[in-house]
Amino acid sequence: MRTRARHLARAVAVAAATLGLAVSTAGTASATGIDNYEWDSHNKFDRRAHPGLFIDFAGEWGTDEDSLDAAGKPIKWANNTCTMGPVGTDSSGRKIGITAGHCRPLFGEGVHNIPNVGLRSYRYPLAPRGVEITTNDYPVFDRNAVMRAHGDNPEINELSAPVQPIGWIRWIDNHAPTSQTNPPTFIGTDYMVIEFAADVQLDSQVYDKAGNAALSTASSGNPFKVNSVYTNTSTGNLPPVGSDIEHFGAMSAREPGRVGPLFAYDAIAPNYGAVSKINSPVNGLFRAAPGHQGGDSGGPVVMRGTGQWVGIITAEWGEGLLGIQRPFIFTSAKSILNDINAPGSGRTFGVGFTPTNN
Repeated sequence: MRTRARHLARAVAVAAATLGLAVSTAGTASATGIDNYEWDSHNKFDRRAHPGLFIDFAGEWGTDEDSLDAAGKPIKWANNTCTMGPVGTDSSGRKIGITAGHCRPLFGEGVHNIPNVGLRSYRYPLAPRGVEITTNDYPVFDRNAVMRAHGDNPEINELSAPVQPIGWIRWIDNHAPTSQTNPPTFIGTDYMVIEFAADVQLDSQVYDKAGNAALSTASSGNPFKVNSVYTNTSTGNLPPVGSDIEHFGAMSAREPGRVGPLFAYDAIAPNYGAVSKINSPVNGLFRAAPGHQGGDSGGPVVMRGTGQWVGIITAEWGEGLLGIQRPFIFTSAKSILNDINAPGSGRTFGVGFTPTNN
């Protein structure tokens, strides 16, 4: 009864918030079902959205007491975690965030058997792709807030206030891969548009897991911010091959490791390295050296030391023998903005997006 009451209270809180608003790293870089991680619960900004924020799409942790397996044991909640890219406003003044499109949970409401993972329970419906979403049916949560509300302490788990979403999905690009385990097909855009709740504050600063301002990897040691869009007419607003980028992945900030072919690359946050290839000027995807891992998807990528947004973390999928060449893929800011602002598209959410500068 206490669990059902808690679920009812959470539904009421989510509804109230709604009314208040006018995998595998060998494929895509999101995470599906990280179950035993000891999360850092500290976050100074409960209702603040910033680049590098750890996000999820469930608002739950642990087990769904109302869904039992064949042995009568509660089934674990599915935990899709990703990283927020740039945050800012669109031409209508809406508060907007951008992350990876493949961060969309793979399944809709109910219990599903995930390959290589097992049974998992999903709370919300499956969000559609390629259409604007005007309802608040697909919430996005601050992962740190979720962990504070649903930690390991049973009493806290039962009695703490339900977590309110920080925003809602408004668009998922059609080109975002639908599989996290098979070789993804990248046509050029893999992004999601999120509208934040009215009470969420926007901040251009990237923060580490302890809530401290992250610093750029450049020797100047400036704060790592995302406060403008990179422009370069000679390269079509794509980063030049050989230039350095830096990025921030929320999972790598919490659990750094070795990734990529032969585990030859560091997954740390922040991380930096040189651009090695532009897949094509048309699709705007590029490859670069700095490694990332599951849970980093959508994280901000800037020209090193500048705060100029040039893309988001997308995937690890190398070229050549054993995929060892240029394994890390990024979706360019150019291709995302071109898609959002395409003439005649009829789009509204995110059109005219400008990163916050504060």
